[in-house]
Amino acid sequence: MVAYLAVAGSPFEAHRREHLAGQGPLQSHTQQGASSMYAPKRAPWTGTFGSYVLCSTTGSVIEIEDIRYHTTVKPLDVHLMLRTVSGKTRAADPAVGPLGGAIGEPPDLPDGRLPGRFEKAGPGTRITQSCADEDRSTSGFTELLFAMKVGEPGGIIDRAWIDYRTNDHLYTLKLEWEMIACGMAAAHAAGPEKCNGTANPPTASGS
Repeated sequence: MVAYLAVAGSPFEAHRREHLAGQGPLQSHTQQGASSMYAPKRAPWTGTFGSYVLCSTTGSVIEIEDIRYHTTVKPLDVHLMLRTVSGKTRAADPAVGPLGGAIGEPPDLPDGRLPGRFEKAGPGTRITQSCADEDRSTSGFTELLFAMKVGEPGGIIDRAWIDYRTNDHLYTLKLEWEMIACGMAAAHAAGPEKCNGTANPPTASGS
């Protein structure tokens, strides 16, 4: 199924251009592949998937209009968050980086508080981070997080879309990354190799 967080009623929707990472103004550092999490002993539980580091390839401000996703095993709930880590925070602790995945929902995780500022991601969210600045080890970053609450069946988001505008043009960034919160139905749908710890970890685009 496809979940819609907002309905965009713009008359310019027909002119919206869909693209993959590296092919438009909004860039995500996660490309094609999959990541999965083992289910803890108790359900329901929440698994948070990250590494969707967002930036503007042109340096212009990006305004998100909608975030949509498709599920093959429906989670109980999905919270979308934007995590912003400042350059000052990274300079003080270079080990601070994107969250690949973790059980729990940020900012407070079982292993401790995740550094950064957190806000709900969705219509009106602005991406101001320039991709040109991200090569510096002390630069900040902006990361999109998917927090999936699931029961014993688990949950799978197999792709997502970010509708956005910049410089009066409309675009959609397609994210072709499968997020699997393991459970009985999720393991059956995704295949055993994706719920036994052998799914590929997130990779940065251009690497």
